[in-house]
Amino acid sequence: MKHKRKTMGFTLVEVLISLGITASALLILVGFIVYIMDTSRSSQGESIAVLISSQVRTRLLTNPAWPPGTENRALSRAVDEYGMTTDSFTWDALYFDDQGIELKPADAEDAIYQGILHFRRSPNYNSPRLDFITLAVRDVKQRETVAEFTYQRARKKERPGR
Repeated sequence: MKHKRKTMGFTLVEVLISLGITASALLILVGFIVYIMDTSRSSQGESIAVLISSQVRTRLLTNPAWPPGTENRALSRAVDEYGMTTDSFTWDALYFDDQGIELKPADAEDAIYQGILHFRRSPNYNSPRLDFITLAVRDVKQRETVAEFTYQRARKKERPGR
């Protein structure tokens, strides 16, 4: 007479296979969560950068003497090997909090974002002014550029007889 042995529970192989599947699923899930968090942080930074860019653009359009030193800056006649003028000016005294609100220079150590403006002559037309402007918005803690924006500040010439 043969006795059939009833098995209660799981074998060691079944338990190991189920643990392997569960561990793999958890690793994939954790990787996906990290990816979502990075994407969320990146898109939040880009949204703040657009807000900062809008503020900077408004100031550039409404005040031709902003930032200080750009209105009556003495320019040289220096050119590079391609004949393009090499005059430029960098202004990096813009600091913003995590909501994109500008901070005073005294509060720069609390800044989350920094705006760096680079002024140079326009490559599109022969202008004696530094009217071609690039704004780089940098994440201060991550030390990486979040976004870059380019502006061209056009200035109308006075019409004769006015």
